[in-house]
Amino acid sequence: MLDVATGTIIQDGMSTSASKLNVVERFFAERTERQIRRLAVTSLGELIAAFTHDIDHRNEHPTPSVWTTTVLWILKKVGKANATLAAER
Repeated sequence: MLDVATGTIIQDGMSTSASKLNVVERFFAERTERQIRRLAVTSLGELIAAFTHDIDHRNEHPTPSVWTTTVLWILKKVGKANATLAAER
């Protein structure tokens, strides 16, 4: 929901479980790719140990997620997507 007076988005309820799953998948995909690219692990056990170390470090030094996109930018992207979809019909 958009609060026009303040230009902010108000989220009704929780985000979807799919979006949470996407964040978790991206977290592990980035770490797996980094470890494999650096050839830092030679076994599944080493990869799991690297994950555990990363997770422990993130839990000790958490950083909040900061929303940096403006409402106007989002509305512009939605408008462009709608125009594209309408043109394809």
